[in-house]
Amino acid sequence: MYLFPLFLPVISWICTGLFGKALGKNGVILLNISCMILTFLSTVFIFLEVCIYKYSCVVALGSWIRCGLFDISFEFLFDSITATMLLVVSFISLLVHLYSIDYMKTDPHFIRFLTYLTLFTFFMFILLTAGSLLQFFAGWEGVWLASYLLINFWFT
Repeated sequence: MYLFPLFLPVISWICTGLFGKALGKNGVILLNISCMILTFLSTVFIFLEVCIYKYSCVVALGSWIRCGLFDISFEFLFDSITATMLLVVSFISLLVHLYSIDYMKTDPHFIRFLTYLTLFTFFMFILLTAGSLLQFFAGWEGVWLASYLLINFWFT
C-alpha cells in the first residue's frame, strides 16, 4: 500500500507516453486525473497512518550495491516528515495537473506535456521517499530531467 502513490504516476506516465495517441485527449485527461486523485487519497492514508497513528515504515526492495560490509539498499522510507511532504506534493501536483489540463487544452502537443508532468511527479516522490543517498541522487536527477523537459517543452 505504501508504494501505491509511487507507482500510480509511473503507470500514468507509461500509459500516456506509449498509448497517448490511441487514448486521445479525453482518455489521457481521465487517466491522469484519476491517477493523481488516487495518488492524493493514498498519501492521505499514509499521512494518517504515519503521523496520526505514529507508525513509520521502511519498504526494502533489494540491494543496489553490495560489497563486503558496504551495502546500499533500494528502500523507501515513510516517516512523519516524508508523509507530510508526500501529502503536500501530491495535493499540489493534483492542482497543477488540473490547471495544466485547462491551460494547455488547445496545445497540439498536450499529451507530451502531460507525460512530462507525470514524470516530474514520479521523480518528486522518489526524491521524497529515498532511503539512501544514491536513491536520493537518482530522484534529484530525475526531477532535473523532468524540469528540463518541461522548461524546453516549446522548442519550435
